[in-house]
Amino acid sequence: LASGNVYPGDMRFLYSGSTAYVVCYLYIEDYVYGVLPYEMDNSFPLEALKAQAVTARTYGIRAKTSSGVYDVTDTTNHQVFRGVNTSKARCIQAVDETWGIVLKYNGSYAGTYYSASNGGQTEASNHVWGGSAIGYLKIYDDPYDLANKSSVTKSYLIYASPDMGTSISAYSLFKNALAAKLGGSADGYTINQVVSVTAHTPMYAAPSRLYTKLQAELIYNGGSRATVDVSIFPTVESALGLSINGSNNELYTVTQEAKGFRVTARRYGHGVGMSQRGAEQMGNSGFSYAQILGFYYPGTERVRMNLTTSWPSAGPTPPPVED
Repeated sequence: LASGNVYPGDMRFLYSGSTAYVVCYLYIEDYVYGVLPYEMDNSFPLEALKAQAVTARTYGIRAKTSSGVYDVTDTTNHQVFRGVNTSKARCIQAVDETWGIVLKYNGSYAGTYYSASNGGQTEASNHVWGGSAIGYLKIYDDPYDLANKSSVTKSYLIYASPDMGTSISAYSLFKNALAAKLGGSADGYTINQVVSVTAHTPMYAAPSRLYTKLQAELIYNGGSRATVDVSIFPTVESALGLSINGSNNELYTVTQEAKGFRVTARRYGHGVGMSQRGAEQMGNSGFSYAQILGFYYPGTERVRMNLTTSWPSAGPTPPPVED
């Protein structure tokens, strides 16, 4: 529980089997009040917060069932919920201005998945969770996430030659690859120059850029030349300290700099659906929440539900004005 926050619902303490549960039953709008500030910060642009309010509301309603002890947890396993903090004024406003609005696809509630950052490309839902492909949760480039300087990245500079700088981990990686390809011990190889570095072989069909191999063209032992391929997951990622997720789904790019080749990993989360950093960038660039939702969930439609509650709401919910 978040200190000082209000939990405007009915609390039940119950056992199911041998497990004790504390379950809060509350109105969906009050639920979204308590999700928004903890899934997307109150400082985010209003239109991004409105987009997040719609995704959170849709996610919650879609998860509602007639059986089971509860519908969703209050953690990142579903959506973070820490009660209502009325000082989060921008978040309260975002919920109020999208009151009752959900996303639907072919008449059903859309799967409004989201993550912190997709690294510049969304991921297909069936690649992450299996099942059939979903039309509005597919792979396409996201220039907004890529442009947001707050999107999580990790990088490593591989110096083109030892006299330009020290890249002990990368050079060790390449010597091991030479030994595996040509024989002998890694200690028997000396890297004189890294001629090129390229990420290649996507895990999935085009347009996926989830590359699985790093290729390096090397000059070694005073003049011999060879090309080696190293698996990004987990070899490169572990050796160069570039892991962001535990799911081996980072997007890797290589850019040439004056002293060598910078290997950069991007993506924080599963990458399916809306990128919160991408939504932030779109909001700061003047896009409306409807445009943000349209970009991340193409083909869905916004529908206002007639939602009611039997207890007072945590805050005012005037009818929203459609853009």
